[in-house]
Order: sequence, then structure tokens, then C-alpha cells
Amino acid sequence: MKYVATSAGFFILSAALIYYAVNQTSYDAGLSTICLILLLAFLTLFSGFIGFVYLFISTQPVSQFCSVPGAFAHFFLEYIVIWQGKRLKAKLVSSFKRPRETQEAALMKILCSNQGTSYYRDFGLSGINSLVDLKEKHGLTEYDHYVTYIDRIAKGERDVMVKGMPERLVLTSGTTGKGKLLPYKRISDSFTTNCVAFANLRECFPNWQPMRSKMFLYCRPTVRRSHCGIDIASRGFFDESQIRMMINFTTPWIGFKINTLFEAIYVHLLFGLRDKNMGCFISVFTTMILEAMQLLEKEWPRILRDLSTGSIDKDLKLSPEVRMGLTEYLGGGWPERAVELEIEFRQGFDGIMKRIWPNMAFISALDILNLRENLQKTYCKGVFQSSRTPLEVQKLYTERTGTLWQRRWNS
Repeated sequence: MKYVATSAGFFILSAALIYYAVNQTSYDAGLSTICLILLLAFLTLFSGFIGFVYLFISTQPVSQFCSVPGAFAHFFLEYIVIWQGKRLKAKLVSSFKRPRETQEAALMKILCSNQGTSYYRDFGLSGINSLVDLKEKHGLTEYDHYVTYIDRIAKGERDVMVKGMPERLVLTSGTTGKGKLLPYKRISDSFTTNCVAFANLRECFPNWQPMRSKMFLYCRPTVRRSHCGIDIASRGFFDESQIRMMINFTTPWIGFKINTLFEAIYVHLLFGLRDKNMGCFISVFTTMILEAMQLLEKEWPRILRDLSTGSIDKDLKLSPEVRMGLTEYLGGGWPERAVELEIEFRQGFDGIMKRIWPNMAFISALDILNLRENLQKTYCKGVFQSSRTPLEVQKLYTERTGTLWQRRWNS
């Protein structure tokens, strides 16, 4: 109802602006009058547009915990991502038909943007115009080949491997050995990957309603700085500005600052459980989903106590800032929801996710340890079998291979 009222308010404002333009402005053709009319026209259209957006939002299953401005921001964030993702996916699919041309164009873009760097000069990359030239001038290498250049970047030297300075030295997960540092020029490029991923999810699951909140299991990686102040962290590290943009998740933005695994999962579960109408469950890896469900099975009385009273367990290792912020977002507690959840938990944890989040459309994660079958037989039972919402295990994964990787299982 609040969105209908907000929509009506903006429509009334548009009508008032039109009335003023018709009845109050003079009819001379002076510059000031023309400018005023143009300004009023712009404000009228803008106000009407916002009114239509809120009218659309009023038809969607928006989380009850979302504010009126928050719903507007959620709408734009979701639909811009989906629109951009569809455009980028079409471009990506088109590139599959021209693999050699696409790869050579990418190579030339990299070379052109990094001309004049130490690495570019040391290995004579100026004469490379094709993949054939690359193979002749620059053979396959291992990480040791780049270590001295990475060290120079870490000490603050510019124009070493990339033009200027990288935004971050990304630390890989170390799956094949010790973690390695890679210079990332633009961390914001990961937005492209996320856009394509969510556009694909929208296509795979037409029953998914983007205005529903999402639960994102995330533990903020530790970050350290090189001698010259460059961040050294994993690719999944979100800085303060990125965290503050995370408004469409069940956990408030301040919860994404937690960097200890137990506390992070606990808080995400606490706020996720609060919202019965959550639309999807997201994690980087299925391992974290399994850990979250095991923690829930063990700690649910403690979590429900916090949910019921609107408090944060005193034993959680949280900074005062984070604890205060989370407590404020919990409000006075949600005892009715806690009672509802307790009934479900006492019945056991087989198929628990579908029972406590009946509107969940999919689960998205990367399965590298083959945990899918275990999840399907236990906690996720029903998400993909008894409903029309299959278990989705998907991620556009680029960190290790440098290529686009996707795999999807349906019921």
C-alpha cells in the first residue's frame, strides 16, 4: 500500500507541475519563459516516471523490510543489471561464433592499453599483431616468470605490467599450490560477469521475481597493503563503497563487513531467516552453503533467541560498530517468525530450505567438491524435486582459468 501511495504522490506532483506550467507561466517567447517551461516539462516527466516505477513496484513481492527509497534503488539495481546482462550475454554468445577473431581482438586491446610498460618493452611485444605472433615472441610461462615484476608493483613502481598502477593485487585461492598475486587494473570489471550471470538466471528461471530479497553468504576476506599502499586481497573482497551498494540482500550492508566465518554465516542466517519471502540463496561455493546449514542445525535455538528479541548474541566476535548497526536493523525482534521457524526446525532438517523459504526460486553456487548430491538429499530436498524450481549450481568463474565457465543442473 505504501508504494501505491508513493506512486499517487508523484502523479499528483506531475499534475501540479502541468497546472502551474499552463496557468502561471507567461506566454511571451522570452528566454526565461522558455527555460522555465523546459524545466517544468523535465520535472513533470521525471515525476511521472518515478510514479510509474512505484506503481510497478506495488505489484511486486517486495520484502517487508525494504524502505520506500530502498525499493526504488532495488528496482534500478536489479533491472539495470538484468538489462545490461542480456546485452552483454548476446555479445558473448556472438563471440563464440568467432573465437579466433574474438581472442585476437582481446589480445590487441590488452597490448594497446599497456604499451610502454616495463614488461611490454622487456619482451618486445610491440611487434605482436596476432596470436601466431604471440606464440613466436612469448612462449608459455609459469608464475615464477612474473614474480620480479609483481614485487616491483608491490613496492610502488608504476607502468610495470599495466599502465599506471593496478587497483589491487589479487591473491588467488591457492588451489594448485601457494596463492599467487595478480595485478588487477579494474576490479569493477567483475560487474560485467555478475550482469551476465543474473541475466542468465533470469532466463533459466522465469518464475524468479527480482524484487524479492536475496540471501548472500559472504565472509569478507582479510586485506593487507603493500609497502606503497596497494590493497592485497582476494578478488571477492568488497571495499566500503561496494558494500554500501549491497541493498538488495536480506543482510543489511554493514553485515558484509564481517571477516570471521562463523560470525558471518550466523549473521547472514539471522537476517535471512527473518524474511520468509526471500527469493534466492547465493554463495560463491557450495561448501559454504553446507557449512551454513550445519551451523543452523546446531545453533538454531541461539539464532531464534536473537531473532525473537532483536538482539545479537554477546559471544559473537563483532566490532562495536557492526554490532550496533545490526541490532538497529533487527528492530524490536520478530517473535512470531521465530515461533514459526521453531516449529519447522523441530520437525528435522530434511528439506528445511524449501520449508522455511517457500518462495525460493534457486540456489546459486560453484560446486567444486561435488556436494550437490549431498545437498539435494538433505537440506535442499524439495527445492529441485517437489517444486518447479530446480537447484541451480552455477557461477561464471574466471579467477583460475581466465575463461568463462558455466555448468547447470536441473531436476
